[in-house]
Amino acid sequence: MSRVLTFILILCPLFVFGQNSYHTKKKKAIEAFEQANNAVAIGDLNKALTHITEAIDKDKSFDEALLLAMQINLQLGDEANASNLLSNADDEVEPSFYNRMLVDLAQYHFLQGDYQKANAYLNKVSGGTLGMSKVTIDQLRTNLDFALDQVAKPKQVEFEKLESNLNGFEMQYFPSVDAFGQLVFTAREMGALSDENLMVSFDSAGYWTTPVSISENINTQRNEGTASISADGKTLVFTGCNKEGNIGGCDLYISYKEAGEWSIPELLDESVNSEAWDSQPSLSSDGKTLYFVSNRSGGLGKQDIWVSQNLAGSWQPAVNLGTTINTIGNDCSPYIYADNSTLFYSTDGQRGLGGLDLFKSTVEGNLWSQPENLGYPINNERDQIGYSISLEGWAYYSEVSEEGRIYLYRLKLPEDVLPERRVTPWSVVLVNGESGEPIESLAKLAWSSDTLEAATGKDGSINMILSGKSGAYSVSVSGFETKLAQRSDSVVRLYPYKVGQSLGEPLLFETNSTEFSEKTEKQLEEALEFLLLHPEVVVEISGHTDAVGSEMDNLRLSEARAMAVYHYFLKKSVPKENLVFKGYGESKLMKGNAGLMVNSQNRRVELKIAKILN
Repeated sequence: MSRVLTFILILCPLFVFGQNSYHTKKKKAIEAFEQANNAVAIGDLNKALTHITEAIDKDKSFDEALLLAMQINLQLGDEANASNLLSNADDEVEPSFYNRMLVDLAQYHFLQGDYQKANAYLNKVSGGTLGMSKVTIDQLRTNLDFALDQVAKPKQVEFEKLESNLNGFEMQYFPSVDAFGQLVFTAREMGALSDENLMVSFDSAGYWTTPVSISENINTQRNEGTASISADGKTLVFTGCNKEGNIGGCDLYISYKEAGEWSIPELLDESVNSEAWDSQPSLSSDGKTLYFVSNRSGGLGKQDIWVSQNLAGSWQPAVNLGTTINTIGNDCSPYIYADNSTLFYSTDGQRGLGGLDLFKSTVEGNLWSQPENLGYPINNERDQIGYSISLEGWAYYSEVSEEGRIYLYRLKLPEDVLPERRVTPWSVVLVNGESGEPIESLAKLAWSSDTLEAATGKDGSINMILSGKSGAYSVSVSGFETKLAQRSDSVVRLYPYKVGQSLGEPLLFETNSTEFSEKTEKQLEEALEFLLLHPEVVVEISGHTDAVGSEMDNLRLSEARAMAVYHYFLKKSVPKENLVFKGYGESKLMKGNAGLMVNSQNRRVELKIAKILN
């Protein structure tokens, strides 16, 4: 957004007076002034300038005409003529008009980043100001004091324009980065028939690949843009405008990466979208929390930040983020860092350096901390919007050039701006230990206090964001033996289960007993954990006895032992479809090393894989 346009948008409305209240009695001057006012109303500033110049020629002390002429010149970016009008008006206009001219010039230079000149104009204001409250002027003074202080002690920041292959479109903006070297952004060419599309580039050894369309499932002939990719790279939310079936003009859509491909986007329902404008999404690292911007009713200002949680696969009704974050102004462009507790966002409703400034706030429970301005030169007189922050501390953003093109940039954030609790990306590849082929499946990763689920890609890789998890963990995949691995392992080899494979050592019993010993109880708990983790496995529970007693009695005893184990598992919620049991009596006796019968080893129950379900 240009500086002049920014001034136009924030400038208070030009005044329309009844004819009897004008500070002139010259009808020709009034007629020219009203023609100028009408031209301003339809946006024809050049025509308005012609008429207002005529009005001043008719009466050089026409207060309303001098003020309007200065405002028109500022809107056209002609600060020299605006300053001349002020100089000529010193002895010509009433004090409240003169003060208004001073404040308008101060505001203009504030938005241009010329804080010293803005401060000089504002310091001349004394007394009442036409059409402006003391609160408004005090707010400008507060912003100016803050800006002057920030410029006097700038942060050390690195700025970079991204490679030319990323900036090959007329416009590229709202970049979003994940933790594994994937950059998604909106691209648009100039021209009436052009539309917005989502592009993706990958970090290849420190060099960004040439962008390509993110997916034929996502990009259409309508506008798709302003996207957020979750830090784990598995979920994408984007804005779709003027699409068939939309709830409002611009709505939010969601897509999931499945087997390396993006799914057909789903329109989020009325829990998230409204009949108003909804855009600028930001997903938490796990894809379960969605922040976005809307101008719907029920907000605090012009644009507010809203949030929705995904509980058990359902997005909950969006709620306003509250008065700590949202203001009566524009609050927009949220970005939730991968720690899921630090929010970066833009607002013009807090103390800043002009336009929309970047702020950060952290949440504990449901309470957000007081927002902190990121300071100069991260913030300046321009609008700071559309930022995405990598785990390495690079903030990706876009900026408008003098010729009107939009380019992608990045800046390295200082350490004192980055979140205190840093997170790291983590990758591991799961491989079939027998065939050497990658395993493409859902995997369960279990630490001592937490269990996570993750789907591997076609190459067997798992990409996750982990915080506070280190050391050993277990890996469980359907049809494969559970394996203990280390965080430092880049490849984990899993071996498939086979029919007939034993699950641990036999469960031993006392003579003529079906009671579980303390050791057997522990073995059963381990087997239970396996059965619950592997519902694809059918286990045979086989009971056995020694050769003491009659064959019929031993057959009954072996069945009773197998049935005791069977009922143990049923009571622990193992589906009966995963269990079969059988008593073998003394028909499968085991012998010791010397070939002698060892009765204690024969009083047993064995657990073996009978079948592996597809």
